[in-house]
Amino acid sequence: MKILYITTALDEELYSSLLAKKEKLNNPSNQNFHSRLISLLKGFADVSVIRILSTPIDHSSISSKDKETYIPYESSKLKKMFSLPRGVLELYKDAEIILFDTLSLRSIRLAKAFKNKRKIPAVAIVTDNPKNLTETSYIFQKAFVSSLKMSDASISVNPEILEAFSYNKKVYSSIGFLDEEKSYPSLHNRPYFYFGGTLLERYGAPSLIKAFLSIPSSYDLVIAGHHSNAISVSDPRIKMLGQVNKEDNLAYEAHASLLINPRPYEEKLDQESVPSKMIEYLSTTSPILSTKCSILEKEFPDDINWLEGKDVEKEIKDFLINHLDEKGLLKDIKENRAKDKLYSKYGNKAQCEALSSFLQETISLSNKSMTF
Repeated sequence: MKILYITTALDEELYSSLLAKKEKLNNPSNQNFHSRLISLLKGFADVSVIRILSTPIDHSSISSKDKETYIPYESSKLKKMFSLPRGVLELYKDAEIILFDTLSLRSIRLAKAFKNKRKIPAVAIVTDNPKNLTETSYIFQKAFVSSLKMSDASISVNPEILEAFSYNKKVYSSIGFLDEEKSYPSLHNRPYFYFGGTLLERYGAPSLIKAFLSIPSSYDLVIAGHHSNAISVSDPRIKMLGQVNKEDNLAYEAHASLLINPRPYEEKLDQESVPSKMIEYLSTTSPILSTKCSILEKEFPDDINWLEGKDVEKEIKDFLINHLDEKGLLKDIKENRAKDKLYSKYGNKAQCEALSSFLQETISLSNKSMTF
């Protein structure tokens, strides 16, 4: 099977090297999701990747690998909507199927052009409803809907996203994709709680910090993520890392005394999204504290310490009051025993055969429809 994958995700090595140079980069959750899916696909298919630069990185400094093409950053909104990179449609003529990121306007535009020119099926990769994201334009939301109509099938983290758009085509549903199991070194020399993610108020990081500061404990609080300029703290117990690469993030997760997801509960978000950090958290043996997430609560009810209320600061504070002993050490918390179940159901080995069959069936159905 020959796949053409269109994404804004960078090559992993390039992403890490640019991050070390303090370049402004894509949302790491989007980066990690597509990188993991591409890695899985390469386990059973011949995969070519078109990578669209969504931030102003010097295109001339990038060395593409075999079967990879980088599309330069484009600042003009009109060109993002209507223009195509010169010569790109002449590439990858032997592709049998297109997979494309629906959260990128240029990815959608390019996938449509390839589908029309090559007459091959296109699979929409849907990781979120654009209405749930910050700063999404009406034009982009219309393009998202158009991309679903154009697609022949979809890969989605949650079918309820697609139900909101009355999508009735084939869907491959997975709460996420995983890295292969490996061990990581400890990167912090004291016991710590850890949060990695977006640091905007909407995602709960400020509430987490306030709750932590209100309770004496024997732990540090280590925080990593983008939008770090949104938070300013001076307490020596709190270590702000800024945005870290995937390997360092996984290392911090692996050795945390407690992993925390403080994203406030919103009914629409809960119905249509899965916090990507939670999939990473569950792949460790570190204990987890999280606000409500219905889809994960059904699958892993006893592996996560669930917070029930909507006041995140109060909920975290009350949890710590009830689960720290007189020495400020954690006590009586649920252990995270999800790892074996998680990899058994969502690891590469488990998903390769199912995803391969899904894509091959999509190609076959498309070929049949073109015959008649």
